Amino acid sequence: PYDARFGVDKMEYAYGEKPTEDEVCNYDPDMVGVASKNDPGLVKQALQRKDLIVAADSLFPIEAHWEAKSGSVENILRAWNVGADSVVFIDDSRMELAEVATAFPEIEGLVFPTGDDHALPAFLEKLRDLFGKSSVTEEDRLRVSSLRASQHRAGAAAATTADAFLAQAEAEISIICDKPDQRTFELINKTNQFNLNGRRLDEAAWKARVEDSGQFLISASYTDKFGPLGKIAVVSGRYDSTRPLVDVWVLSCRAFSRRIEHRLLKLLFDRLDAESIWLDFIPTDRNGPLCDFIETIADGKLENPTLVTRKSFLANCPRLSAKVNVE
Repeated sequence: PYDARFGVDKMEYAYGEKPTEDEVCNYDPDMVGVASKNDPGLVKQALQRKDLIVAADSLFPIEAHWEAKSGSVENILRAWNVGADSVVFIDDSRMELAEVATAFPEIEGLVFPTGDDHALPAFLEKLRDLFGKSSVTEEDRLRVSSLRASQHRAGAAAATTADAFLAQAEAEISIICDKPDQRTFELINKTNQFNLNGRRLDEAAWKARVEDSGQFLISASYTDKFGPLGKIAVVSGRYDSTRPLVDVWVLSCRAFSRRIEHRLLKLLFDRLDAESIWLDFIPTDRNGPLCDFIETIADGKLENPTLVTRKSFLANCPRLSAKVNVE
């Protein structure tokens, strides 16, 4: 297990000392897939490291994107040509485990013991009991080549699957208006993937913004039946009866695939009483998830600023199940 929160170059083993190959156990190499909500480029960099216990070329397929993990699991099962009852899905998030279990009830889900050093040996022993092999044969390796050659991946899980899961997640979004705090400031300056333009605010710019009566500031916290995520989104901009402009919009990657961004945009249209909103959008090398979102709801091509009308948004907005509380 690796901790990559501080970048690929500084990625460390989550449990300090690097485990031995015997501790990890010998896996059948054609049956280890990866479902990661992450930047594909960063995942590729991480897998190029020379100190990985499991060789990168024994991981197949690798599903690295920001979509629901049930879609990744569907693609992996199809690539392996096996049923869900033949595999184990491991994640450190109980919500991700539940989302996959909703789409694949037959699958066995295991919670990875993040932060619990004492639980790790027992966890690895369980995996060894399930999948351990005394040796890996040449025929095993040939199966990897065969699987790669016959790879035919499908798209993400059907929208109805996502609708069904989100409808029973008991999600609640709490909206706080014009009440800045340190967490709001930190989110703006630390978020990369869902960031409208990548700009950072220093203390002076932040102070000027919160003191400007012509600016609005909205932050959002999220919780569901799997537990709270805390404050995960910030939207800010300028009031204008003819051309309201959003120049700050960030969403934590922990909150992806929950349609929170749709809820926030709907709230903006209603709160600003606007038929159109302009987004101060600038593409960066990290904000692909936000680009993908805007492309689904914008009127025309992405540019600076990008226009989104209420009509276009409502025509392309998926079903929204989360309850919204405005404080």
